[in-house]
Amino acid sequence: MENLKYIVKKFNLDPKSQMPLIIKNYCRNDLAQLFCDLGFRIGAEIGVKKGYYSKILCLYNPELKLYSIDPWMETDEYRDYTQDKMERYYEESKRRLESVNCELIRKKSLDAVKDFDDNSLDFVYIDGDHRYKSVIDDLTEWSRKVKPNGIIAGHDWGLYPARNCDVEKAVPEFIKTHSINPWFVIDGHRNEKGVNLTRPNSFFWVKE
Repeated sequence: MENLKYIVKKFNLDPKSQMPLIIKNYCRNDLAQLFCDLGFRIGAEIGVKKGYYSKILCLYNPELKLYSIDPWMETDEYRDYTQDKMERYYEESKRRLESVNCELIRKKSLDAVKDFDDNSLDFVYIDGDHRYKSVIDDLTEWSRKVKPNGIIAGHDWGLYPARNCDVEKAVPEFIKTHSINPWFVIDGHRNEKGVNLTRPNSFFWVKE
């Protein structure tokens, strides 16, 4: 678990403290840099929308091969996301990501996961359907695809119960069921314009 030791030392954390361990003044742009620093070269983002974070992951890590997975399909999770809007988001993602090593996969998460071998990814970043069952399903299926010593991470910690967002309920239950310790929450976020926000935050842990 060399990566876990690196993270604990880098942020001067006590792994015996109450979980989750909070990494302060750290946003998911910095998380992208951490993936690069750890030598991660193949990863997946689940839930892409307009491709902003996929672009950040690739820019911070020029040697990364990223799979960006999203059905770009109207759902009842967010009723204002019509199919016309999702088609525009898909086209915007293609334009935004055409200059980086990113493969767009237009499938539902649980269909796309079947295309990946177990222990084949350095990391996965989950930002798809935020409802309870979907979060649990994504964590269950995609964590199998991450190599030991890789990272399982995700977005929108701190929004529960707003916007049909069950991340803050589902993640701790998954962690408890699978006896994951330690795990981390970063307490900063920048939007696509680089403006610092207090939330939503990201969670992650290193796979044993």
